[in-house]
Amino acid sequence: MILVDTSAWIDWFRGGVKGVALKNLIDQKTSLAVTGLIVTELLQGARHETDRLAVERIISNYPLLSTKGLPTYRHAAELYQACRRQGQTPRKSIDCVIAAIAIERQCLLFHDDRDFDIIAQFNPLQIYRAPQDLPEPPPQIAERSPHYGHKRSGKQSPKSL
Repeated sequence: MILVDTSAWIDWFRGGVKGVALKNLIDQKTSLAVTGLIVTELLQGARHETDRLAVERIISNYPLLSTKGLPTYRHAAELYQACRRQGQTPRKSIDCVIAAIAIERQCLLFHDDRDFDIIAQFNPLQIYRAPQDLPEPPPQIAERSPHYGHKRSGKQSPKSL
């Protein structure tokens, strides 16, 4: 199962790169889930009643993963502290709670938020990597690809100059 963070849903609503990957997961009927905090964040961002209803209609198709009470919040604090000890402090405590739920439920987490990358660096959080998120191919492959090294803007990266 893949827990889809607010940041990935927002990118889906905006038609961004992570949103395209999420659309592919939805089209493939991948097992996806959300949490109450994710739903809350999405509903907070709805500017109009029609937007709120659309969010509710879409999100209602997916299981709502809950916390395990105090142990989840303790776990979230431990995730935060592990990062802070390494000099990398997550910006939002909510992200630590979402990460704790993902770990406890053994879900991959799909996101577009650097806090989760920080948390995963020092904790057992498993991140879902969409195909465009995978590491760059080795240089010998890059040299054979005519489009490799170009950023989305169409400009060449320093590697390809």
